[in-house]
Amino acid sequence: MVDFNDGMTVTMPPANLYKILIFQQRNNTLDAQEWFLKQRLKGANVPMADIVASSKRYFMELYALLKRRMKKEEFEALKKGLTNPDSFEELNEALCRLEDEVYELGLTRIDTRKVYDKNIVEVENIMKGL
Repeated sequence: MVDFNDGMTVTMPPANLYKILIFQQRNNTLDAQEWFLKQRLKGANVPMADIVASSKRYFMELYALLKRRMKKEEFEALKKGLTNPDSFEELNEALCRLEDEVYELGLTRIDTRKVYDKNIVEVENIMKGL
């Protein structure tokens, strides 16, 4: 059993754990896409099963969140493109849309630095809370 009063116990907020899981699944999907592209460039006729399965898993990690935040038509188009694509191009386009959504939600955003307007001192002071 975990003793939270012990100074050696390390905990993590659930939101951070969820972000790690999303990054991990994103990485798995990118790895599957890379493998698929390498095989295609070598001239092999490989099925898209691995990359589709990986993209389905990535999509399912975010299913409820995306369904709540996206318009129904956009959500259904994304779902179809990720879970039952007709071609690699359709799957790749759907993955790009998913990446955009996940980035906009801040789940994979790594550039969090604020940009200040250096020309207007009053605006900069307000943004800095001065």
